[in-house]
Amino acid sequence: MPRALARALERRTAPPLMISRDGKPFIEYGAGAGSPLWPEFTDPDLILARMDAAGIDHAVLTVTIPGVDWFDAEEGEELAESANEETAAIVARHPHRFSGLATVPLQAPDRATAVLQRALGKGFLVPHNGSFIPYVEGRIDMIAEARPGASGAIKVPPSAHIKKFYVDTVCGSTQSVRYCCDFFGADHVMHGTDHPFFPMTSGLGVLEALELSREDREKIEYRNASQLFRIQLPARDQ
Repeated sequence: MPRALARALERRTAPPLMISRDGKPFIEYGAGAGSPLWPEFTDPDLILARMDAAGIDHAVLTVTIPGVDWFDAEEGEELAESANEETAAIVARHPHRFSGLATVPLQAPDRATAVLQRALGKGFLVPHNGSFIPYVEGRIDMIAEARPGASGAIKVPPSAHIKKFYVDTVCGSTQSVRYCCDFFGADHVMHGTDHPFFPMTSGLGVLEALELSREDREKIEYRNASQLFRIQLPARDQ
């Protein structure tokens, strides 16, 4: 979590906000929902230590929940810029270990577009194993065909575009990851950790249980991410 976002959460008076619990910072998402702000949320050195223990050479950093979209449009844009600057600074200090994703104020589409225009990126990534999307593909196509205008400007079934999405393996279920490999193709699935909410090593067991071919295992472990995020692989992996 970028420090600018943490400070902004401390100023809030309604969830999500940052409070002190037992003398330690605690993120309150809403009634009955929250998480301690563990040092791993903000300390790159601790993240690197966890990566080393899990055998992970390179990680892509993202802004954790709650994001900048909980703030008004103007403050959300300012926080997104600050968060992206912090992420860029971490990547600059550890270019061989970290890459970073930009965050945008989705509550203000025009401002989000402005932030995106100042960041590089390609492709569309749906975290947490594609969420619910792969399982309702048929319903999405059915509604698009049955209701005039439901597809907007696209001329093909929505699923034709959905299958271009990238997804990660964060779910803890071998069966779900296998389905995503079948649905999206191994070219569009990437190993994820959801650190610090999941142990970094937890996803390795899922990959082992999939019994993938060596080629598909390499795609999911690192080749897809290196291509999507333009990560320079070590010479031995070229």
